[in-house]
Amino acid sequence: MANDPQDFAGLQASVARWIDNDTLADRIPEFIALAERRFNRILNTPEMEVTATLVAGPSVALPDDLWEVRAVWIERDPRQPLEEVTQGVLRGRYGAQATGLPEVFAWSGGTLLLGPAPDADYPLMLTYKQTIPALSDAVPTNWLLTRHPDIYLWAALLAAEAYLVNDERLGVWKAALDEAIGELTQAGNRKRFAGGMRLRPPVRGVC
Repeated sequence: MANDPQDFAGLQASVARWIDNDTLADRIPEFIALAERRFNRILNTPEMEVTATLVAGPSVALPDDLWEVRAVWIERDPRQPLEEVTQGVLRGRYGAQATGLPEVFAWSGGTLLLGPAPDADYPLMLTYKQTIPALSDAVPTNWLLTRHPDIYLWAALLAAEAYLVNDERLGVWKAALDEAIGELTQAGNRKRFAGGMRLRPPVRGVC
């Protein structure tokens, strides 16, 4: 695509050219934000997967940019993977005073509860799906806009046409967006399977 937008200002200008409606200039950042919410729900690429090192405690605060957990484990030899359970199971299995090497975790809002409560400062490893860094004047670009500006454009145009109740153009942009996301997903799967890497099922998300 010629003149691909490479930053937040460029993307807004590109959306404005495509919708050709001067009355919507103030709405364009909102259309881009709606596009990013869609991306967080449906994109699943290796670029979004990161690993964080935390310190195991009775409760562990999760990263602010976490969308979905892939795996949780204690980094030791051998590695200690943690099983997800409900809070009720965790409390029933381990008493309030029980301590030791954590074996399970449960969700509690934006934190993980570990059972039993750790008896030392174990390194807790968390692999998770990271949210798309939201574009703004302060954050003018991110990896998705840099590598796939067409996906950003189609998604923002789809939000714009929905606002305009332009049913005829909705189908055009949705088809373009679906095709581009399908291609990105296929490319991501090829990266994951390279060398025999296997897809991990996600643990329940918190957002």
